[in-house]
Amino acid sequence: MVFSIITIMHIPPYSPNLNPVENLWDELREKSFSNKLFKNMNDVECHLSNSLGVLENNCELIASITGFEWIVTAATFLFYSAIIFILVKLHFNKS
Repeated sequence: MVFSIITIMHIPPYSPNLNPVENLWDELREKSFSNKLFKNMNDVECHLSNSLGVLENNCELIASITGFEWIVTAATFLFYSAIIFILVKLHFNKS
């Protein structure tokens, strides 16, 4: 279900400024998978899992790769909107 206030926008297949996960995949490909040869898919999966774990633990790198101003602004707006929603709900539930 899509709410009426949400508009679905289709983005081009490669648009790193609109889809920051593209930048994360580039980081993995360039830093973790360049010049590597694997014996089988299981080795690829293990290496990917380990590489994602390293990336997951480097919050500063993830923020620098994905923290576009429009994303930070939207996340901040959503955070404060959720807080206001919770406070209003708590206020009216007391009555």
